[in-house]
Amino acid sequence: GRGRMGRAFSSPAGTGIYMSLLLTDQRVLTHSGLITAAASVLVGSSIQKLTGVRPRIKWINDLYLEGGKLCGILTEGVAGGESGTLSGVIVGIGINFRTDLSQLPQEVAETAATLADRLPMGLTRSDLICSIARGMVQKLPVFLESRSFLPEYRRQSCVLGRRVRVLPAGGDPYEALAVAIDE
Repeated sequence: GRGRMGRAFSSPAGTGIYMSLLLTDQRVLTHSGLITAAASVLVGSSIQKLTGVRPRIKWINDLYLEGGKLCGILTEGVAGGESGTLSGVIVGIGINFRTDLSQLPQEVAETAATLADRLPMGLTRSDLICSIARGMVQKLPVFLESRSFLPEYRRQSCVLGRRVRVLPAGGDPYEALAVAIDE
């Protein structure tokens, strides 16, 4: 798998969920800057609904469970035609579903989490994939247009009230306290 800024996402075959969704709905594309945050809420909600486990969102595209990274989300735009306008968005989602953390590289395993020991009997990867895909198609446009996902995003955030390292484009990194998430 591939993450932000070219980072690797370890994805052992047959253990996790590694999916990409191509979104072309204009109601979604109009709010492209909010897609990743809304997708984080939808993925977290699907995990909670099917497993009872409530992951937390670490800015902006990672879901954490008990301090370990459970899921990564990467959103990339697709330019269409000669005009180069946004014609679609690909949302890539990687989830450690039945992942045996010992199969991961040591540096990844030390900071990773998995649903393996928390899955209800009979729950399959397909069940979770369908729930996520259904949410992305049915709920995402409404979430984005109304911004109704933001209160839940704030509730699920694991950075609010904590010290964070800010990496401004073209500027020097600095430490700050995360106090709020605005619209």
